[in-house]
Amino acid sequence: NGFIPDTLLEDVMKALDLVSDPEYVNLMKTKLDPEGLGIILLGPFLQEFFPEQDSRVSESFTVYHYNGLKQSNYNEKVMYVEGTAVVMGFEEPMLQTDDTPVKRCLQTKWPYIELLWTTDRSPSLN
Repeated sequence: NGFIPDTLLEDVMKALDLVSDPEYVNLMKTKLDPEGLGIILLGPFLQEFFPEQDSRVSESFTVYHYNGLKQSNYNEKVMYVEGTAVVMGFEEPMLQTDDTPVKRCLQTKWPYIELLWTTDRSPSLN
């Protein structure tokens, strides 16, 4: 989910075969959570321990949209619309798609999501 509770930092570091000496772990907690909120963001963690790797976490999945209102569909033909949702991670997206209600709905879970529909038109929610 993009967060590491600071209470689990030592366990995470051990699991990743990183230096997990308690003094060092406390130093990293201070560095990665300077406000003392008890959480460490995944992005800064990856930048600290794996700077040579691309920290963009991207995943994609198929989305389907169905609007049963005839007048809301292209040529008034009711059908499913297929698309691909791409979750970009923590950085600015490299591609920018439209700003549709479907996208805004998915952004409540994945703020950096982009939708690529298989049709020329984005589907309608109304």
